[in-house]
Order: sequence, then structure tokens, then C-alpha cells
Amino acid sequence: MKKRRWVFRAFGVFLAIVAVMVAAAIVLNSAAAASLPFSMALRSKLYADYSQEGSQGVLGAFRLSIIGDALRDLGLSPKEADQQTAGIKIALDDPVPTATALNFEGDDPYTATPTVTPTPTPTVMNTPTNTPRPTKTPLPTSTKKPTTAAPAGDTASPVIADPGVISPIPTALASCSRVLTVTNSRITDAAPSSGIKYVKLKYKVYDNAETKIYAGYIYSAPFSICSGGPTGGGWDACYDGSMTVSISPGFSAQPDYTGPGPFKIKVWLITEDNAGKTDSHFYGYYTMSESCDDPPPPTNTPIPMDTTHPSLLSLSMSPPSGSVLTSCDLIADMDVFDPAFSAGISASGVQIKHTRVSGGDYSQPIPGLLGDFVSGPGSDWVGNATGTITLRGLAPAEPFTLYGVLDDIAGAGPVQWGNLDYTAPSVGCPP
Repeated sequence: MKKRRWVFRAFGVFLAIVAVMVAAAIVLNSAAAASLPFSMALRSKLYADYSQEGSQGVLGAFRLSIIGDALRDLGLSPKEADQQTAGIKIALDDPVPTATALNFEGDDPYTATPTVTPTPTPTVMNTPTNTPRPTKTPLPTSTKKPTTAAPAGDTASPVIADPGVISPIPTALASCSRVLTVTNSRITDAAPSSGIKYVKLKYKVYDNAETKIYAGYIYSAPFSICSGGPTGGGWDACYDGSMTVSISPGFSAQPDYTGPGPFKIKVWLITEDNAGKTDSHFYGYYTMSESCDDPPPPTNTPIPMDTTHPSLLSLSMSPPSGSVLTSCDLIADMDVFDPAFSAGISASGVQIKHTRVSGGDYSQPIPGLLGDFVSGPGSDWVGNATGTITLRGLAPAEPFTLYGVLDDIAGAGPVQWGNLDYTAPSVGCPP
């Protein structure tokens, strides 16, 4: 029983402490906000105030022209930048939209009315003037640059006052290529001069009788000025330059010139001013041998020591020997060999010959010869020719005999091998 009374006393003390804490909370909360902390009116009953504050501080000046400067820096043209700036200014002049304050107590909404506050007059200060910034230069386009315009009144042609010295002088040239050099040529152009555009050499190649042109005008690089230039509105300058005159195999589309007589080469000095007017001086004729355009000698020059006959190793035909042909075409396959010291075997040296019973021979090369030296020029030469040949000049059903014929480049031959009998087609083979 005593134990139970102790529990009741402890519980009573606990209730007393809780009551004191609740009373203290009520007193303190009333003093602070006059409402209980568990009040349901959690939202503020104060209204929002969006009106302008009373501060009348001077705002810094803002130049709208800086917008145009920034746009031009971004690459816009002056016209485009001005249009964009004007649009921004119009947008800034529009009024700022108003906001309606919310009322959570059920009263009519309150709409704030903007009031116009006079703009304070800025104090006059010695501010720097708005110096226009350089506009951004547009990137260059790929438009072709115009030619230099000639000054008004430039109607006089340039004059080759002195053709200078050309070396060698016009003569017969011993080689098929020669450098011609011009020094101290003098060019003048009367005032008002547009300046000299270029000074050059040019030449043209003829046959000896000058009845056929073997090469049209060929020009040198522009000469360089050795002294002088513009003077008193006109032009007076010295020029030096050179060019190579040459004739080589295949230098033109014309057939090989064989004479009579050498090539004839005409050489001029020419000049043009920036107004498009020209002058020229004819130096004279040079000549070059008619052999200058000859094709080079064959590289497979016969080797003097090649005295051994070549060997026809094998010859097979399709259709085979003994056939009565239905067509004038046959396929030949020939293996050939030429021992060291060999000059080699050319395509024309590998042939098929057919002999008619009635008499007469006809030979033709086998196309498709492939071969080479085994270990460099002069060593053994090995090759094969495989291709189609077409029979000629055979009467209908005429018997004939085929042979393989072989000759090397040194002329050590010919070697004949075969004895293959055939009968021509029933319609024969045309000549």
C-alpha cells in the first residue's frame, strides 16, 4: 500500500510541473505576439506594398548608344545595328505591367496605382563626349579585284625606247634548248601614265619556210625593274629578264618536222601599260636543228654480243591441229626464250605464219606478248604470247599449214617451228 502511495505522489508532482510549464508558455506568448503558437491564422494580415520607395538617390546615366556599339562588335553592319537599337529603345519605352496584391481575408483585391515620380535633373558634369567607335570592317568577299583604273587622259602607248642587249644575238643555236637574256631594256610612257603592267619576251616556232607554225606564242615571266619608275606623271624605267627557248620531242601537236632546213624561231620584246596599250620590238630569228623534235632512240638497243638464236619452246593452237575450221579465228599460245647475252624479244618478233597448199604465205604477230630479262639487260629473256589471230586469204575448205615464227631484237633468227595442218572454213577467209 505504501508503494502505491509513492507512485501517486510522483504522478502528482509530474502534473504540477506540466501545469507550470503550460502557464509560463501562455504568458510569454501573449507578450510576444498576443496569440497562441497553435493559432490557425498562420498567414500575415499585412498588405504588399509595391509603391516606389522614398529614396531619391541620383541614378547613374546609361547611354543606349552602347547597345549599338556592342551589336557592331558582334559583326552587324551599321545599318543592322541601328535597326536593332531602335527596336530595343521602343521596348524600353513601354510601361511596366502592374501586379495585383492577393488578399487572403476575403476583401476586394487591391490594385496598386503607379505614381509618376519626376525624374531628377542630373547635375551637369564634365563628362566625356560620345566619340564614335570605328565600325567593324566586313570580311573581304571573293569578288574579283578590279583592274587598276587608268588615269583619265592616259591615251599614249608605252614605248620601247631601247630594246637593250639580248644574248646570244639571233643566230643558229647548236643545242635544242637555250636561255635568252635581255639586259638594260628601257620602257617609257608619256604623262599621264597608268604605269607599266609588264615587260616580257615571247617567241613562236616555224618551219624553215615559215609556212607552218609548230608552236604558238610562248611567253617569259615578267621582267624585273633594274632602275627608274614613275617620273613627272609619266614612266621611265630599265628592265632585265630572261627565258628558255627549247624544242623537244612532242613539244607540239604537229607531226615530227623533218625539214628541209632547221626550225626557225622568232623572238620579240613586248610591253603593256595598265591602260591596256602595248608596244613590241622584233629581235630576229634563231634556228634549231630539225632533229630537235625527233623521238628519242629506242631504249632496247641491240646488244652487239647477242648472236645466239632465240628458242620457240612450245606452240599450241585452239582449235588443235587437224581440225576443219568453222571460223577464221584461232587462239595461239607460244612460249619463247632467248639466252644470254640477249637483246630481248619484241612483240613484232613473235608471229604465226600460214602457208596455203596453192602457194603463198601470210604472217601476223600474236598479240599479248609478256616477258622480260631474268636478271637485268643482257641476261636470259623469257616470255609468252597468247592471243587471237585471224586467218586471211584462204579459199573455201582450202588446206593450209600453220607455223610459229620467232625473231629477237638483235636479228638472230628467224626460227620457225610447227607444221600444224588445218582445213579452212567452208566459206573461206577474206584477204
